[in-house]
Amino acid sequence: TNCNNVVFKIDLNIVTLKAGFLSPEYACNGLTVTFKNTSYKAKSYLWDFGDGSAQSTDSVPTHTYINPGTYTITLVSYNPNSCQVTDTARRNITVYAKGNPDFNSFRNRCSLKVDFTLTGISTTTSWHFGDGTHSDSANPIHTYPKQGVYNVKLLVDSGTTCADSFNTTIPITGPKADFKDSFATCFPDIIYFTNLSTDALKSREWYLPFASTDTSLNPVFNFGSSPGTYIVSLVVSDTAGCKDSISKPVTAYAKPTAAFSDSLNSCATTIFVKNQSTGITSFKWYFSDGKSSTLDSLTHVFPNDSFISVTLITDSGASCSDTLKRTFKTILPKAGYSFIIDTCTGRALFINTSKGAANYIWHFDSKDSDTTKNTFFIFRLKGQYPVKLKVLSSAGCFDTLTQVLNITSSNQKLFIPNIFTPNNDAYNNTFLITGLDPCDTYDLEIYNRWGQEFYHATGTYFSWNGYYHGVKVPEGVYYYVFHGRKEGQLEGCVTVIY
Repeated sequence: TNCNNVVFKIDLNIVTLKAGFLSPEYACNGLTVTFKNTSYKAKSYLWDFGDGSAQSTDSVPTHTYINPGTYTITLVSYNPNSCQVTDTARRNITVYAKGNPDFNSFRNRCSLKVDFTLTGISTTTSWHFGDGTHSDSANPIHTYPKQGVYNVKLLVDSGTTCADSFNTTIPITGPKADFKDSFATCFPDIIYFTNLSTDALKSREWYLPFASTDTSLNPVFNFGSSPGTYIVSLVVSDTAGCKDSISKPVTAYAKPTAAFSDSLNSCATTIFVKNQSTGITSFKWYFSDGKSSTLDSLTHVFPNDSFISVTLITDSGASCSDTLKRTFKTILPKAGYSFIIDTCTGRALFINTSKGAANYIWHFDSKDSDTTKNTFFIFRLKGQYPVKLKVLSSAGCFDTLTQVLNITSSNQKLFIPNIFTPNNDAYNNTFLITGLDPCDTYDLEIYNRWGQEFYHATGTYFSWNGYYHGVKVPEGVYYYVFHGRKEGQLEGCVTVIY
């Protein structure tokens, strides 16, 4: 057959509508619930919240449930272009009554017991009393272990979305007995008690050792000569008649006794000490040079002489202690001297500057000595001599000092000039002879060419300025005659030039 086949393709756009939403499974009355719309291809919406309230056409509505209960939420989605014009989705929500954690508490003034009463709304309760304990009772009765201020917390409907809590402080007040003492004491010292009680405004009774009682605010007690540990009790009461009491141990320790023996070597500034204390658990030595030690016995060397002290402090293991201090005088002698030498005679004068010395021994050479404080010695020959001074204190301590004396003669060479210019120009203005021995005596005479004497002097120093009777002498040649013990007579000429 002669037939033609024709194929036609038709595209159909079929709109499929699907209603859907998300909502919480639980809610609390009085709280706003928000819904999430998950509908597909919808153009409009109609919400029914199931509690008889007005319906909503919002795309994403919110709703507040007033009363507890279980409700069915219905969403109808519309699309006039869909094959199915409407589609419906439903979900249930359970609304709980929101908890109210209010409560009251009651306590008798002198009691530690508190009655708690729930005044709010709750399905479940959990009480936390602030002392580490709790209760799930609706209206618990709780006894506190002691006075204080406690933070009480009530949890209602715990584990649900409607849980709530309430915190408050419950003061458990009344008289609170307490005291302190002046720490551990050592008999026969007295001990001071300080009353630290609170809200105890009416009376107090102290029960002290040896059957003693006291009603004063802060008593003072003497343990006498009976060390030991004793129980002290205090009972206090307030104006409402509530009482409280406390007992504490108080220890009176035996007082230690510090003692030590010593042996002083004052010449070496060393001391040997040995602890002889009693009733102690520890001790410590303190020396005046800043050093210390905990050895039972020791030898200590002080760096300097003078007054030194040794202190021993002992401890009984409590606050009881004893101290023994001794001071020693250790003055060492110090040798010292200065000297003056007469080089003409060889006589040396020694001036003693020693300190702390009572006796002196001088050694001038291998065979000559002296024991006076200040002395002199004549050295007959030139040379170097070591002079030693040994000094001793009254305690027998000694010190020495050796110095070398240089006994010399003048090494200068005699010089007599043959010209000088007395013109006041600061150079060569006088006829000056040098190299004279200060231990000798010399004679000098000066004449003019006609034998007239213009200058004459005797001694160890000569200086002629060229004047005669206050007038300058004329320029020219003059003649001198010089006499010396070792040099004999020397003659010569000297020229004066202006």
